[in-house]
Amino acid sequence: MKLSYKPNLQSATTIVEVVAAVTILAISAAGLMGALANGFFSVQLTRENQRATQILIERTEMARLYNWDQVTAPGFILTNFIASYDPSSSNGGGVSYTGSVSVADFPFAANYATNMRQLTITLDWATKGIQRQRSITTLLSRDGLQPYLF
Repeated sequence: MKLSYKPNLQSATTIVEVVAAVTILAISAAGLMGALANGFFSVQLTRENQRATQILIERTEMARLYNWDQVTAPGFILTNFIASYDPSSSNGGGVSYTGSVSVADFPFAANYATNMRQLTITLDWATKGIQRQRSITTLLSRDGLQPYLF
């Protein structure tokens, strides 16, 4: 027995197949766009966290260079500040970091407690409606860096 194959010259794609292919393509494109948006948002969060860390370290190192009279003088260290950051703009736009600085007495009972202060710097900012906060706490001493630098 011999079987013969005759191609159907009138074959075409049906509307059901086209709709299924377009649906699969649309779902794939939406997933790709979502992944890209999430990636860009993650990069933005990382940049903002890095800038917050830079601001905290800058303010901490600046306070460590003050002499003891400046550290203990009321009002010498600013208690509130604002720092702006936008990587694509030079006019100071973009994310605005609101900072607060507090200098408190040494939190532990020790015979050297009068020669130390606790410095706490806190930053607050918002990313697309999400409130964010970072802080750093360190100790300042009467005989800290000043005798070595001045």
